[in-house]
Amino acid sequence: MRAAVLMEINKPLQILDLEQEPPKPKEVRVRVKAAGTCMSDWHRPHCGRCRYCSSGQSVLCIGHNDTPRWRMHDGTARVRLNGEPVKQMARIGTFSEEVVCPAEQVIKNP
Repeated sequence: MRAAVLMEINKPLQILDLEQEPPKPKEVRVRVKAAGTCMSDWHRPHCGRCRYCSSGQSVLCIGHNDTPRWRMHDGTARVRLNGEPVKQMARIGTFSEEVVCPAEQVIKNP
């Protein structure tokens, strides 16, 4: 799978061939047709269950556990470069041909 990857701060994105693992339970694979950036790209995705999400403050979401926002909820990565894990922004990383992400973060677009 090809993706635009930031390898170094203040340098252009590089188009690389990455290895993508299949989805695990409660995850899905999505073919990406278009992607953009918005202010929400600066924030962690919300889980909908923690005390912050439950009180309407999803921007402060602490997620299902203390897993970093660039890893899946089980703490592992689904994308690798030369066998090494690649961080996926907000557990999505949409600057790629396909993504594997938590199913709860996906909305069907007609």
